[in-house]
Amino acid sequence: MKKNEYVKKKNTTKMLVIIFIVLVIVNLAGILFILKDKDNENNGSANNDISNQNKIEEVSSFEIETKYCKLYFPEIWKKQIEVKFSEDLGYKTEFYALIENKESKHIFDVCFNSDNGFLLGYLEKNDEIINISIDVMDLTFDDSWTQEEMNEIYSMQEEVNYVIESLKKIDYYVEP
Repeated sequence: MKKNEYVKKKNTTKMLVIIFIVLVIVNLAGILFILKDKDNENNGSANNDISNQNKIEEVSSFEIETKYCKLYFPEIWKKQIEVKFSEDLGYKTEFYALIENKESKHIFDVCFNSDNGFLLGYLEKNDEIINISIDVMDLTFDDSWTQEEMNEIYSMQEEVNYVIESLKKIDYYVEP
């Protein structure tokens, strides 16, 4: 082999090694970028949870006095929510959504010392333990309801989450 051929072959080998190293670095950078992006998504959802929790605290609400504690519901719905109390099979705070010129819709209950609904926790006060559960109603609508009216009812029903979060802030509330 002549000297020029040897130098060309050596240079070609060096070039291939450099290309290989560059490709490895690019692949590693891509993997790191993907992993970082996934980490940001996970942190983003955690930040969204914190943000949603802060929104619950920021929303002004009105107070509903029950036999056992105060419940809170977002102020924006105050004129469209009717609250009734029942002592049928325990003590219930019943929430009804009101839309003008329509029948009221029973959207959910907060139940105390009742077997109805999904158990949320307990109130432990004065050596008394009161279980608290939520019973969310299935809603049905006839053809007289517009999509906008139905959406408004569903929005009010979703505020059950606000009520649940307000319960968790009671000093004597205990999760199961």
